[in-house]
Amino acid sequence: GDGDGDGDHSPFAGVGDSAEPYTEVATPAGNFFTQRVSGWRSNIAWVSVDDEHSFQRFEALFERLELPQRFSSVIPHLSSPRLFSAFYVCRSWCEAHS
Repeated sequence: GDGDGDGDHSPFAGVGDSAEPYTEVATPAGNFFTQRVSGWRSNIAWVSVDDEHSFQRFEALFERLELPQRFSSVIPHLSSPRLFSAFYVCRSWCEAHS
């Protein structure tokens, strides 16, 4: 692993199965905020950065993948595309499309 989890159990395991629509998750990579959509027939959840440390992890990835250079020709900008926030969507099961 990359040192962000605790063995075989990811800190994000079960995020989509929480009874609450919002969850805060603390990890060695920083704090994250998760949001589920109740009523959907899946456990889809949006996970977003929630502090400077977690933002810096995504910003480092943004720079390492050279995304500002790759997208500067298609994104309007004054000097260079910048990352202002970051999130990803996860799901481990789905009974039907929503």
